[in-house]
Amino acid sequence: MIHPRLNKFEWGFDVPAKRGFEIRQFLFGFFAVIALGFCLWPILPRYYQAQATLIFRSPEQVGKFTFLKQDLDEKAIQSEIDILSSAPLTAEVVKRLNLQNDREIASSLAIFPFDFISNAFSATTEIDPARSALTRLSVQHDRRSYTIRLGYLSKDPQKSANMTSTLASLYLENITDRKQKLLERDVDVARSRLLSTTFRQNQLTASINELSQLPPSPEDKSAIAELISEKARLAQASDAARAQIEEAVARQQNTEPDAELIAPARYPAAPLFPNPLIFSVALLIAASVTGALCGVFDAKILIRIFKK
Repeated sequence: MIHPRLNKFEWGFDVPAKRGFEIRQFLFGFFAVIALGFCLWPILPRYYQAQATLIFRSPEQVGKFTFLKQDLDEKAIQSEIDILSSAPLTAEVVKRLNLQNDREIASSLAIFPFDFISNAFSATTEIDPARSALTRLSVQHDRRSYTIRLGYLSKDPQKSANMTSTLASLYLENITDRKQKLLERDVDVARSRLLSTTFRQNQLTASINELSQLPPSPEDKSAIAELISEKARLAQASDAARAQIEEAVARQQNTEPDAELIAPARYPAAPLFPNPLIFSVALLIAASVTGALCGVFDAKILIRIFKK
């Protein structure tokens, strides 16, 4: 109510100017939050993440056909990470493991809190299993080395290990296929060069035979010498093309990927989320803040307001 003379708002009861910190209220708020945390901990969903480690072959290795152009080529490694994180590879993982109708992968339940907002405003209700699985993929690169770590997040630790292992195998197959295609291109280029040099050699042989049948003259002798010299150069180019074809064919027969699986995916024993240490620290902070607010708050004010 408004006091007519002082023209200010009054609650209708006296409020003490100063009030001490209430330890009992602090302890009540603190232990209430602790108890709530202990009740929530068993029902929190557990998410497991198996992890596999790949390492690229160093371009300094002699005789290795590699995609990396120089030491720590960030652009080349980032391109490989983009391929590793691509939708087609994850779709193949889902297909090989028959996860199209998996309840976890095909569900629209969000993994992280902000995903609930995007799902709420999403116009489509159908969930693509490959897209859902892709959101659970984590790919990490150590900037100081050629090492890449990858893994899928799942409520089932065995499923996480299977998906991670399958993706690593598919990526090694993919990089081998791309290497095969590059070698096939080299073979085609070398064969085309060999055909052109062989055709030119046949032309030079015919020209030399034709000039040899004419009456000898200084000009004809000089022309024949030039043709023989060009034919010798073409013979060397043909030999180089044949050697390139043989080398590329040999590489095709013994093709190895430019990456190696140095740590295969294993069954994760402990969940990645929730983390016990982070949960304990967050719970203690929340309990302390709640207890401090309860300690400085005067509960009698609410009681008097409700009585009025």
